[in-house]
Amino acid sequence: MRNILLFFLLFTAKLQAADTLMVLSKHFTDSMMVFNKHFTDCMNQWVALPPQDTTFIFGFVYLDPSAGLTLDLAGTFSLKNNTFSVEKFETATYKYRLDQTPPQVLVAAISEGMYKKLDIEKFPGWLEDYKIDENSLQYLFIRGYTYNAWDECVKAIPFLERAFKMDAGYVASNGLKLSTELAFSYNCTGDYDNAISVLQTALENDANDAYIYKEIIFAQTHSNRIEDAIKTCQSAKDNCKDTTWNGENVFNILRAFYEKKDRNNFDKWLETAKKSNENNETYLSYIKQMEEEMTDL
Repeated sequence: MRNILLFFLLFTAKLQAADTLMVLSKHFTDSMMVFNKHFTDCMNQWVALPPQDTTFIFGFVYLDPSAGLTLDLAGTFSLKNNTFSVEKFETATYKYRLDQTPPQVLVAAISEGMYKKLDIEKFPGWLEDYKIDENSLQYLFIRGYTYNAWDECVKAIPFLERAFKMDAGYVASNGLKLSTELAFSYNCTGDYDNAISVLQTALENDANDAYIYKEIIFAQTHSNRIEDAIKTCQSAKDNCKDTTWNGENVFNILRAFYEKKDRNNFDKWLETAKKSNENNETYLSYIKQMEEEMTDL
């Protein structure tokens, strides 16, 4: 129920225009809050969520080494009859993983000028329990992974590249591999050469990882290396018991022929793509759309 409440507030919050914020600004000497930041912009900072009427929920955003980006809700503050009041959550702890929060949700960073009235310190005491060396492999990986999860791949790359230089074969406690996470960042930013280089090295250590093949095929088809992608697709079928990505692999090959307007090869792969994605309505819809457009050529 608490999760439902939080996301209801995030999705339905409508700024009560300037009135609420203008009244709020009268209580502080610094500039009033502006709701223009993503949670990823506010690591180790206090934030306020968009107001409901005259009430704001506030909390602290931090990076949990195990859970990723997390919001610890501390309480609410409100403006009623031009009176400022704070209600702290004293009897319970409310922590929310933010990896599933839509990026369009914007929050306001709480400036230090508000700390005294909110009865908070710059860093809460409990934060020490979650701190790890910011130069450590674990921290660099989770920081990069967090940015990738929020589709902020450009920000992820420097952290993941530093980690990769330390240990290219690193595997996190949740089973995620540094090599594929870095390759995902490269693919996300269109750096397909580096993605392929990293993934081919990863395959030398694990030729049975279906996800590695999936990312390589993505890079190959998006960089016009379709023949290489076809060979990689076959290798994935030969070497991997995990068939999770087979449909996506074939779809990407079909899409590459579609973008080249190669009707002959598109037709050769069409039925295979349909069969491989027979339980994936999204891909089937795209395939149908491509087929209709190719028919008109």
